[in-house]
Amino acid sequence: MTLFQSRGGTLIGRQSTPRRTQAPDLGVDLRNSTAFQKRSAGGRRTGRSDADVFRGLVEQLSGAYKPETIAYRRREKDELLSEISAWLRPAYDAAIAERENATSRYRAELDADAIARGMGSSSYVTDMKHRQLLAEANDVGALESDYAAALAKQLSDALETERERAYEADVFNANAENEARQKAYDAALTLFAAYKADRRRGGGRSKVKTTSAANCEAFLSGLSPRERGAIYNCSTSMGAAYRSELIASVGESGFAALKRKYPAGR
Repeated sequence: MTLFQSRGGTLIGRQSTPRRTQAPDLGVDLRNSTAFQKRSAGGRRTGRSDADVFRGLVEQLSGAYKPETIAYRRREKDELLSEISAWLRPAYDAAIAERENATSRYRAELDADAIARGMGSSSYVTDMKHRQLLAEANDVGALESDYAAALAKQLSDALETERERAYEADVFNANAENEARQKAYDAALTLFAAYKADRRRGGGRSKVKTTSAANCEAFLSGLSPRERGAIYNCSTSMGAAYRSELIASVGESGFAALKRKYPAGR
């Protein structure tokens, strides 16, 4: 069976005679993993049922496929109210102050005109000042009502936005977790098939052929990001076999370095 080849020649050579399927290396030892063993009351290891084995594989692999989730903190009403008021209120305060200043200027002009006419503090002047104060109060009241309405509208929109963002984060997280579970399940299926094949041939393990780090790099550099993803994620049986041989050649840390240098894609 021919495994993968680089442009410069065979990466992990050709096997002249058929060989047994090699269990993919996903960080789970088919012989020693707790997924395949259980202990009796006396501490002796005994075999587990196929259902227990598969369940154990899924549990072990779930840790390797932990999804990246969004930790969104939903802002509450009081926080939003304070934030909106901080930028909305100053404009209304300025408008109210300007209206009050207009009243003060009018009253000063009215007093100056009354003195010039020799009217002093007549009932006419007093009445005009009172009317101006009433007009100011009406205008300020209208501004306050307008501010309250604008604040309520802004707050309602902000709360709705927060609800939508929190919902989107929940949906994203749920999808990411479902995808991770599916990857763990698919990888477990691959390992389980290898486990069953291993048991059928008496539990023996064939050795994985190795090659140099340079050959590993040459191989990965010649693949597309999507093809590399099939190897990194063991999404195919061949990808799982390639992954196993890469790890056998450069080790776990070397394999992690190769993944960073030659990233996968969708």
